[in-house]
Amino acid sequence: MRFSHYFALGISAGLILCWGCEFPRDPHGTADRVRGHVLRVGMTQQAPWAVEQNGERSGFEVELVQKLAAEQQAKIVWQAGNESELVKRLERGELDLAIGGFVRPTPWEGRVALTRSWGDAAGLEHVFLVPPGENRWLLLLDRWLAAHAEEIRQWNDRKGV
Repeated sequence: MRFSHYFALGISAGLILCWGCEFPRDPHGTADRVRGHVLRVGMTQQAPWAVEQNGERSGFEVELVQKLAAEQQAKIVWQAGNESELVKRLERGELDLAIGGFVRPTPWEGRVALTRSWGDAAGLEHVFLVPPGENRWLLLLDRWLAAHAEEIRQWNDRKGV
């Protein structure tokens, strides 16, 4: 009887302590900062996923990011760079997302977080790179990609990539 009393007391205390907790957490508040403000996107060129020519960006991942930003009511600030530069900027919290034909497995796994993957016609698992530890932001992206899975599949089928 005494054990169950302490057990119930412990469970109650745990629930009270976590009452105001927000899980998953973003230590740097990425999800909240992006919504209604700015989405900082690093891009490395990798056709047909992300291409910049004469200051214009195109490619399927660019289109996905533009759609995401519109739904988040965020303005995109683009930053170009090679893969290693983008990973360093993600690690320092200078970017919210990196695109450019990244596929799993990637040598950057472990240094940054990866979104859920989506396949292409070649069977590659494409991912976006996100800052490490920004779990709420990662969950938002994963849910967003899942909600757009059919659109992604149709684009892959049309392009044959």
